[in-house]
Amino acid sequence: MSQQYDRGYPPPRQPGPPREVVQRIVVTDARGMVTLRAITYVLVSLASIVFLLLATFGYVKYRQAQTALEQLGSLFGSSSSAVPGLAPTFAPIPTPPGN
Repeated sequence: MSQQYDRGYPPPRQPGPPREVVQRIVVTDARGMVTLRAITYVLVSLASIVFLLLATFGYVKYRQAQTALEQLGSLFGSSSSAVPGLAPTFAPIPTPPGN
């Protein structure tokens, strides 16, 4: 066995003095965690509802503005596609030669 120690292996660990048994007291506040969880749930729910309301409000206002621009365009005798910002207009696609 002394050959193993010569080859770079460490000697076996000697048992140390006996360790003292330490009791750890873990304080848990279950009511606090439940309260925190409930408050978080309510706040996230309210934030989601506010986001949906704002998105709906924005969409309604966008549609109202679009309708107003369409009516404004019809007052001047132009089509709705000629009113800037309503619909994208593209140049006509050229036909290939030989057709």
